[in-house]
Amino acid sequence: YCDVSLGQGGENLHMRPGTIMASGYAACMNITCRRILTDKGFHFDKVTSYVEMDRDNPELLTFKTKIVVEGCDAPEHILKRIIALSKKCTVHDLLDRPKAFVDWEDEE
Repeated sequence: YCDVSLGQGGENLHMRPGTIMASGYAACMNITCRRILTDKGFHFDKVTSYVEMDRDNPELLTFKTKIVVEGCDAPEHILKRIIALSKKCTVHDLLDRPKAFVDWEDEE
């Protein structure tokens, strides 16, 4: 479910659509980071990812990202590289592409 604030005519019960999009990006970064760490054989206790959208500029949507890895035995320089790779996850690739918005025509 998604919703908007009371001031926008919603019930403010669920996440806003933009928040769901940012959450999907954060989840993808998290999954990617955990997969790389596991595949490389590094131990970690917890991976937390953050995405915040800055919509102040109407010409540019900015995604602020952060990944925190706790209890990891990877050397710092390798962990930094894994975090950088994780930020380029599948959802990042989708958001980074040029977009086209078209009507979905009925196939009948």
